[in-house]
Amino acid sequence: MQHLYKAVTATVKALNSTDDPVEARSLKCMVNGAIRKTSDYMKPIFISEAAKEKADELGIDLFEYTWPQQYKFDKGRKIFIMEHKYPVSDMIVDMMKNPDIIEQIMESAEFGWILKSEDKLLPQYGRKDHDAIYEEANIRLIRK
Repeated sequence: MQHLYKAVTATVKALNSTDDPVEARSLKCMVNGAIRKTSDYMKPIFISEAAKEKADELGIDLFEYTWPQQYKFDKGRKIFIMEHKYPVSDMIVDMMKNPDIIEQIMESAEFGWILKSEDKLLPQYGRKDHDAIYEEANIRLIRK
């Protein structure tokens, strides 16, 4: 992943140095895409208890499925969502503030399956304490 970290670091440095809002938006989209695509093909590290209950009803093990495979068990993506516990938007803000620790920020990303109904209980960005946000929303996680 060293090449990816270097590419993201270069992109964040360019983002921090541009005054052009169109260029900044494009650079931010590049960083967002790199983070999301990296997690797309990795198996989740957690699932919510409620998501596990629903998955058990469907006869599936969510720990075995990546985001691109969701169509196999959730046509239309109506039940489950692959949630980034450390929101991608927050990661980008932190990267812009601390470009020297981009690798650590990317490695601290946690993602897993929760129910869409649970996702509505979570703030989409600005999460200061990721664990506390889940506790406050009464979303209990099971780790692999």
